[in-house]
Amino acid sequence: MRDFRSPSVEKMVHSYETVRSTGLTKVRLGNVGVFVHTEKDRKYLLARVDRSAY
Repeated sequence: MRDFRSPSVEKMVHSYETVRSTGLTKVRLGNVGVFVHTEKDRKYLLARVDRSAY
């Protein structure tokens, strides 16, 4: 996996919102440390995603 860059927090939140909009309810983001690198990223995630998703 080293050949691939980590997704951005914006892309992960967009993907989460897209999947949720299809009607799925048990969606989790997994290891947020992979895509949340800064305090700004953490605040962005907290503002847009339920805490139960990570």
